[in-house]
Amino acid sequence: MSKNRYESLLQALSYTKRPSPNYNDPFHEQHQLEEEFNDHYQTESPGWQNSLNESISIWLNKYCPGFLCVPRNPHPFGNDYHAIWDSEFNLGCMILWHAEIQERKDCPTELGPKKHNKERQLS
Repeated sequence: MSKNRYESLLQALSYTKRPSPNYNDPFHEQHQLEEEFNDHYQTESPGWQNSLNESISIWLNKYCPGFLCVPRNPHPFGNDYHAIWDSEFNLGCMILWHAEIQERKDCPTELGPKKHNKERQLS
């Protein structure tokens, strides 16, 4: 594939249908994906045994939004995700039914509370 073809395909890719906000939101493309995923799995009825997983997706660029360092982790640099899994093993599979990126200091105040985050809505 030629470089021009690759660049034209890259320009056509989009992760969200929402227009860009007037304020600085480094996670703008991520929000719709996260909300759609969590809305879809709200219809699921998870089992009684669930587990919270706090994991880090690996990033080596310290200038990426939401970057943090947790020295005790095997991969200490990256973005922090919190996920809830249905821990009942059905054919050896665990089902992810809620995921959320932790934006920390990079979360814009104009954004308001996340739809599925009760703690943030109360404060």
